[in-house]
Amino acid sequence: MPEKLTFLKRNFLIVVSVFFISTGMIGAACGQSRISGHIKYLNSANTFLDGVKVYLVSSVGQQLDSINSDQHGYYRFENLGQGQYYIEPQCNKPWAGGNSVDALMVQKHFVGLSLLTGLPLQAADVNNSNSVNAIDAMQILQRFVGFLTSFTAGNWTFENTPVTVDGINPVSHDFYGLCYGDINGSNLPPACFPHPTQANAGPDIVASSETTVILNGNVPVYGAGYWLVIEGYNYSLTDNSDPTASFTGVAGITYLLTWNIATACYTSVDTVEISLVSLTGMPCPGQPDFVYGGQTYNTVQIGAQCWMKENLNIGTMINGTLNQTDNGIIEKYCFNNLPVNCEQYGGMYQWDEAMQFSLQAGAQGICPSGWHIPTDAEWCTLTTFLDPSVNCSLMAQWTGTDIGGLLKEAGYDHWNYPNGGATNASGFTALGAGYRYNNSTFYGLKADNYTWCSELYTTGNAFNRSLYTYGSTISRLEGYRENGYSVRCLKD
Repeated sequence: MPEKLTFLKRNFLIVVSVFFISTGMIGAACGQSRISGHIKYLNSANTFLDGVKVYLVSSVGQQLDSINSDQHGYYRFENLGQGQYYIEPQCNKPWAGGNSVDALMVQKHFVGLSLLTGLPLQAADVNNSNSVNAIDAMQILQRFVGFLTSFTAGNWTFENTPVTVDGINPVSHDFYGLCYGDINGSNLPPACFPHPTQANAGPDIVASSETTVILNGNVPVYGAGYWLVIEGYNYSLTDNSDPTASFTGVAGITYLLTWNIATACYTSVDTVEISLVSLTGMPCPGQPDFVYGGQTYNTVQIGAQCWMKENLNIGTMINGTLNQTDNGIIEKYCFNNLPVNCEQYGGMYQWDEAMQFSLQAGAQGICPSGWHIPTDAEWCTLTTFLDPSVNCSLMAQWTGTDIGGLLKEAGYDHWNYPNGGATNASGFTALGAGYRYNNSTFYGLKADNYTWCSELYTTGNAFNRSLYTYGSTISRLEGYRENGYSVRCLKD
């Protein structure tokens, strides 16, 4: 009796020769790994199959990603979490290889004179019946002589095995395929043409004074080129298909772009890093620092604005149980009534004291001559310059992408963990100074930052800005005038 064959098919899936690279070799960071390898034809030459569409599929059949194999049949999927995956190649190369020799091999298998196994056995089931018999042999012969133009099973088949990754180590799979009916692997598949021109994204770019740069990709001879931004935000490209397009980003941000040249065969990719070095964070021209009230303050230029780099610390400390009064003496609070906290974080002031009892927006207040308490609009100018995603019209909501991180001092000297996103790329050096609530209690040291604006929101409340340790955003708030908040002065 002929052998009955039942085997699993999964949309031209292929997996063979699995091996794991040991932990001591290349590993993937952050609990992620990759699957990579080559797509080959199962013939004596192990011919690389280029231009094959390779799909990454989850264990429940969800298509996760795809890529075309390159001229070496190479494919690669990155950043994979722990689990089981399928690799599904789909080949559009023409059918070839099936002939009378293959038909005879199938017939011998059917009558038990020889045994087909593995991928050749799978390629013998041309009528997709889950068995190999004389009908398959006949159809192979019919297609060879031109009586048939296609098989029910299709043109190509690939080995099928699930791929398990541990989320840490890379996994390598070489996948083999055959044309249906080419049992002995006599086909030599033609190379895909044209291969794309090798992509060259040009040298990395460091711009020290501009936020717009000219890209320098190569012009494709074969294929269509296009730019993709892999890392970075708030950018624009004049034309993503132009190899010398103008790219505009945000000062202080590093971007990673790829220049991609694609044909129907595959896509050639090269990367370029663009660092828009910001002059932000430098001392203000002509006034890097100054002395006020016996203390030296540094300055920082952010866009067109010149800010004090430290919180103001001027005046005589009074106990947090008392209100600051219009008595001709600048009065301040120090967190928990400890002078050392004023030395580290600056003083805290009720709004009226900070404004020296003026209601004029942009008043000098307790700032030195030539400086003033910044307005709500000036705070908006600062934050949107650094992070254009900040919405200055929102009240009591966190806004922006990483404005808080750009403003906050990095590390944990003056902020509790996690100090979300803190880089201090702006040089502003905001500290977790905490605040004095209007009930005379101090809160939030190393956790919160509240800084006054010079405008009232209502009769009893004034605008301020808030940062916190758990995020990299900013909030526009209203606070009781009796609260004690930090003060940053802005140059006139």
